[in-house]
Amino acid sequence: MTEADVLELCVESGIPEHMHSAVISYVVDHLQPGGFLTAVLENNLMEAASRADSTNIQHLENYARLLYNLPRNCWGDPSVVDKWLREVP
Repeated sequence: MTEADVLELCVESGIPEHMHSAVISYVVDHLQPGGFLTAVLENNLMEAASRADSTNIQHLENYARLLYNLPRNCWGDPSVVDKWLREVP
């Protein structure tokens, strides 16, 4: 996926604008995201909710929508996220 593709998915999914660059960096460049986004990508709702800022907590459903449209091999559980981070883009 290109940066433009991921940005479009972020916008269409309703992801807060301040998170767009983190999502793009993770998906396109395989860079480690912060704790909240890592928890989202690892499909860990409890951890994501506990790490969410006041904006992101209101958009957890939008993150689920985003994940549905991202490559399946970049999210799902900690081992999948770890493998994605070790891959060279």
